[in-house]
Amino acid sequence: MVYETEFGELLKGNSPTEILEDLRNGSRFAADQELEAFLDDFIIRVHEFYGTLITSRDHAQIVSDLVTMGYLSRKE
Repeated sequence: MVYETEFGELLKGNSPTEILEDLRNGSRFAADQELEAFLDDFIIRVHEFYGTLITSRDHAQIVSDLVTMGYLSRKE
């Protein structure tokens, strides 16, 4: 799977978890965080900046929500 963020960053992985790990690993400030801690902070930022509330902690649903809101687009 390959996704592109709205900022042009490509995220690659074989599963939604790996896509979210790649998102975290590209973060300047949170690359060293555990994935769940990163997601907690990221979901807060998404809500603050985009007004979208992501309530699921299921990785596939998070990726789906990010696609629906336009933050991610699937490339492959």
